Order: sequence, then structure tokens, then C-alpha cells
Amino acid sequence: MSNPSNMRAEKGSKYWMQEIVNTKFLRKELENKLGVKSLEWISPLENESYDEYKLTEEKLKKKIPSLKDVDFSFWPKNGPEWDAIALSEDGSELYLFEAKSYEKEMLSNMRATSDESIEKIRKSMRKVCEDVYKNKYDSSLWEKEYYQIGNRLTFLYNMNHEMHFDKIIKVKLVLLNVVFDITHDKTKRTQLDAWKKHYGDVFEKMTGSRIIPEDVTMVYFYCGFC
Repeated sequence: MSNPSNMRAEKGSKYWMQEIVNTKFLRKELENKLGVKSLEWISPLENESYDEYKLTEEKLKKKIPSLKDVDFSFWPKNGPEWDAIALSEDGSELYLFEAKSYEKEMLSNMRATSDESIEKIRKSMRKVCEDVYKNKYDSSLWEKEYYQIGNRLTFLYNMNHEMHFDKIIKVKLVLLNVVFDITHDKTKRTQLDAWKKHYGDVFEKMTGSRIIPEDVTMVYFYCGFC
């Protein structure tokens, strides 16, 4: 089920994702950056206690019927929880958001403990790394240092190339990065140039190229001056 602890955040990427989705002029600014007139926002909504969802949750499937019969067997049952989810006006595009407010927030480790889950995750991520990006799989990067971005890229590829939906024809991963986040102290406030260099370095290590991966949209949001 959705996480009941997702109440109002006070700082960082969670705070800004909630603020953007639930504040009209910030929401419109983000939609403009994405090049869309408007989106149907599924989460995190103020009137739903800012709940965030995994794609396999029944509550989310009621909101997005196209997810009802989708086979997510490439991944263990307990999949990633997305910072925000939205649909295009006609329902043909699904937007999955991952928000970050400073560089080191990208660091993450695989938390799976069972051998079966670990092997399933490793197999799926290795396939994307080697078959899609034509890069040598480095478990220290994909499973330990940048596990979260690795699993997001893996979900993105599988949903766009290995799955079939009733209405959705394109899934987009939006990496939303807060520029100079004033809710953090000065040591964590990341400038635009630093964000761009950091992502270039990460993509080069994981995919073998500094080019932004297919179906990934980078957004740099100047929330520090709102």
C-alpha cells in the first residue's frame, strides 16, 4: 500500500516535489519546462497526505487503469517508490519523477536481502547496462553507489520496450534537480554547472556516455529563489 508516513516535508527534494505539485505557479513552471500544456498529477497530492506510490500498488492501478495487467516480473514485488507521478492530458504518456536537492543525495545502495531478489535485480540491471547501453556492468556502481538511478533506468527501459499498456504509449523519466536549495545549509546547495557536470560523470560511468539516456528528461529547478 502507499506509504502513510508521507506527510508534509520540511526541506530538501521531498519538500520541493510536494511544493511544486501542489502550488499552481510552480506546477505550471515545471510543466512549461517539460514542454506540455498541463499534466494530470497523480502524486504527491496534498489532499492525499502527499502519498507516493510504487507502480504495482492497487490504489495506483485504480488511478491509472493501464497499469492493471502489466507484468512487472522483471523486478521483485517491492519495487521503487516514485517521488511524483503524472499523466499527459490524453493519458498516452506516463511521467515518473525522481527529485534530488544536492549531489550526494544520488548515492544509494541495493537493500534487497534475499538471494532471489538480488539475482532478479542484478539480471535486469545488467541487461540494460550491457544490451541497451553497450557498457560493461559494474556492480559497485549499479548496485552500491548509484543503485537508485540504476533501477530507475531499468524500469524506464522495460516499460518502454518490454511492456504493453492499454493506453500509455510512452513512459518518461524526469530527473528533477533543485538548484541552490535554500532549505539546506550552504554545504549542500548545488549550482547548475555542478549539477550538469555531476550527471555527465554519472551517466558516463553507468552507460558509457555523457549523453542523457533515451526517454530521460533533465529538469533544473531554481526553487532557492521562489
